[in-house]
Amino acid sequence: MVIVVILASLVVPRLHPNLDREANASAERMVLLINQAREEAVMSSRVWQVVFEPDEQSYRFLQYVGNEFIDVSARPFAGEQQLENVSLNQLEINGEVRADTGEVYLFPTGEQDAFRLIVQGEQQQFVVVMGPVGEAGVEKL
Repeated sequence: MVIVVILASLVVPRLHPNLDREANASAERMVLLINQAREEAVMSSRVWQVVFEPDEQSYRFLQYVGNEFIDVSARPFAGEQQLENVSLNQLEINGEVRADTGEVYLFPTGEQDAFRLIVQGEQQQFVVVMGPVGEAGVEKL
């Protein structure tokens, strides 16, 4: 009986997703993609845009081509980056709190819109931050 209880205690935590770990992983992946998009904007001499949709728990990348922004089709930027089991909260762009969709621009000069976004797990929050210059990063609240 004791052996069964010990084995069950090892298996049960793995059956339930660790939402805090998923929130951290989602924030870290977002930072990696944004930093890579910053580099692409500089190398391609094109403006890039990151569109955050907190209501949809997603974000996507666009690139300025011709006279319009179009979705980036190259991996790993292609399509909507959907977040599972976590939520996006308190989007702030250039000091302005956004209640809905928000766009962050990445310029070929290395400048960008500053933003702050909270990625919420079950008990922990992680903040994705980026200033007007430099790379994005993750902070734990």
